[in-house]
Amino acid sequence: MKILKTEFLIKRSEFPNSKEFETILAEIYKAISSIAWPLDSGKFTLYPEKQASGVVPIKQNFIKSLGKNGDVSSSFS
Repeated sequence: MKILKTEFLIKRSEFPNSKEFETILAEIYKAISSIAWPLDSGKFTLYPEKQASGVVPIKQNFIKSLGKNGDVSSSFS
């Protein structure tokens, strides 16, 4: 999946300018870029049929990718 634009709704204080924020954002971008549907296809395709786009597997792959850094609680999976 390719990120075309990032829109920040709230960006206050110095945290958005910190190295930690930069690291977190890079991990999120990497997790988004790693999403593939159908699974293991190397690309992302949405299907117009009902319940054909795999929301649960997509979410699980995203959480799994973030979890590789030890940053995500298992309560999200």
